[in-house]
Amino acid sequence: MSILQNVVVITHQDCMKHLTGPGHPERPERIDVLLEMLDNDLQDTDIIDAPMGTEAQILLAHPQRYIDRIKEAVPPSGISFELDADTPLSPFSFEAAKLAVGAACKAVDMIAGGETDAAFCAMRPPGHHAEPEKAMGFCLFANAYIAARWAQEKHGFKKVAIVDFDVHHGNGTAAMIYAQKRDDILFTSSHQFPFWPNTGDPDVDDDAGGLILDVPLPAGTHSDAFRMAY
Repeated sequence: MSILQNVVVITHQDCMKHLTGPGHPERPERIDVLLEMLDNDLQDTDIIDAPMGTEAQILLAHPQRYIDRIKEAVPPSGISFELDADTPLSPFSFEAAKLAVGAACKAVDMIAGGETDAAFCAMRPPGHHAEPEKAMGFCLFANAYIAARWAQEKHGFKKVAIVDFDVHHGNGTAAMIYAQKRDDILFTSSHQFPFWPNTGDPDVDDDAGGLILDVPLPAGTHSDAFRMAY
């Protein structure tokens, strides 16, 4: 088993400008706490600024009309819930979402170029609930899926696996697999089930010809059972 010798953290202070309102669970303080933990536990880790993602990168997952709809929905001030009741927008949200895309693609660039063994993107807004033309679950763009497609388009990777271990099913990433009908991206999601968004049941959901592997786990699953599932 190889041991990672070098891990880089990619983040950007401007992702904190994506405001979600008092009491919202996806708020700027999440990044503060995370970076403090990383600073304590990984003191020799390089922390670099994320570049701004491009619309060309976003188009690897989402159509132009969806990108335009996000832009148009951004309020000039305050907080708007125009797109989804759980997914607010504030004046800097579009730029923050592009930074999150840029971080994911920068991680791919650095790994593919041999600059690091692994990368951790401490960014927001998150991405795995964003469907091709639908924002939901705090997510605007499908960051992980975009990174997978960037690895293929930019660096020539033939096959890519996305492994999602969030407590919620990555319905947005699965929707990308269905929509683009790709046979070169494997998506695996372990998640609590039943639980929001109530997808990811292998007895019900289409596995896209074996390219989607859902691993539903009951609430309270302990570490041994989690590892055994993997």
